[in-house]
Amino acid sequence: MPVEGPKMAIVTALLPVPLSVYVFAFAVIFFPRLVLTRHFWSDEQRREFFQLEVTKALISGEQLLSTFGSPSPSDENKLKPIDKLDTSEMLLLHGMHSMYPLPGAKRRIEKRMEALRALDNLMPSAIDGFNERQLIFNCYIRKIDIGKKSESEMRDSLRQYVKFTSRMPNNVYLYASPLFKQK
Repeated sequence: MPVEGPKMAIVTALLPVPLSVYVFAFAVIFFPRLVLTRHFWSDEQRREFFQLEVTKALISGEQLLSTFGSPSPSDENKLKPIDKLDTSEMLLLHGMHSMYPLPGAKRRIEKRMEALRALDNLMPSAIDGFNERQLIFNCYIRKIDIGKKSESEMRDSLRQYVKFTSRMPNNVYLYASPLFKQK
């Protein structure tokens, strides 16, 4: 929703304008990612979009970690909990989790972290049953770089991520994706 909400609001607002239907029809045919939501994308378009979003998130995460002095996962005392971050660090954290810095975003990040933890607990038994689309989505929500990885490589990355994050306390799990990339 953070990416598609503003897009849908703009399309909804501009669609009633006279002759805009023709512009949107042209855009749907030649630029579908700009106008249509992910529901209408091909698997290749979805994978490309997810990879771009993960890359942006990881860049924000790396910048955030560099403000802490590029700590490792074992340097728990260098990684600040969410309520101890200053404004610039909070903006980078929002970027890392692909969220807009709106009121209540801190709570949404905490809920996202709890949900990912719950999914990570279920993941080891489910990874082998995932198809490529499910693997891509699970890598996307955890901000794991997929690049041009095959299904087996994505499965291995998910397994390694779950193992990597299994014993992390919450203040470290908040930064799991860029820490996993550094590993």
